[in-house]
Amino acid sequence: MNTLDDLYRTFDTYAAHAPDSTGLVEQARAGAARRRIRRRWQGWLAGAAVLALAGSAPLAVAALRPDRELPRTPAQLSLSLDAPFAAAEHSGTGGTESLLTANVLVQAGPLTLPDLRTGRTLRVAGHDARATSNALGWPLPSGGWVTVSNGDEATRVLVAEHLHTGPPRDVPVPWRAGWLPTGAQVSGTRLTEGVLVRYALASRVAEGWLDSPLAIEAVPLSSSQWSTDKRVQYEPAQPVNGRPALRLKASRRVPGGNDGLAIETPTCAIAITFAHGATDYAALRRIAASLTVADCTDRSTWSPAR
Repeated sequence: MNTLDDLYRTFDTYAAHAPDSTGLVEQARAGAARRRIRRRWQGWLAGAAVLALAGSAPLAVAALRPDRELPRTPAQLSLSLDAPFAAAEHSGTGGTESLLTANVLVQAGPLTLPDLRTGRTLRVAGHDARATSNALGWPLPSGGWVTVSNGDEATRVLVAEHLHTGPPRDVPVPWRAGWLPTGAQVSGTRLTEGVLVRYALASRVAEGWLDSPLAIEAVPLSSSQWSTDKRVQYEPAQPVNGRPALRLKASRRVPGGNDGLAIETPTCAIAITFAHGATDYAALRRIAASLTVADCTDRSTWSPAR
């Protein structure tokens, strides 16, 4: 469940099950119109306040941004969306965060679309943004940018008007590991139908999102994702502490390179994988045996990733 194919599967799943995009856009436009009216009144009131104070003391007026950027760890996410938009996939590392909604990609981090710096000015959610023919964005206090790309411009603007940055929020997971390899540290997370956490190890530091040497992912046992992965990627293995277990098929394993083990609980399928020879199958079984697992269908039972 931890390959580049996951991204394509997310797009396919979202396309098949997403709500009617026309309805989403119409709802978003109605909400945006209400917010524009509210901001207009706020602007008039602010202007009146400036005039009232002008005679008594100098007043410095600064443009206020809606982005309250705070430091974020790899086990946290900062972006959020107002209804009717929702993220089909939401992922983050220490430096970059991205989410997918309504076939629009939102990213926060280093600017990957340099043409935006010289793009035309566009007013979005009460502040100035830069826009090109296929993206819009604005700078963050850290020097990074929020960018909104893909889809048509009207939809990009609506998504941007429903977007918030910060404060950081811990990513919850339905497991607690009693043992992990030495030096294991969260290097990134991804939320879809379930949740995936990638780890860097003392023996090997990840060089990128797909390069993390160890990953743990949980999805609902009844999910179509697990039904497919179980059939395509795994074969039966010895149970772990009485829980049904499956190992990555031999055709998908690389001796001394990568391997995977999955266990099933009444509500969860949890897959543990490693790459680049970071550890071994015995370590995967040790991790699996140490897991305390909550209810995958009830996120109120989850706890922060660590």
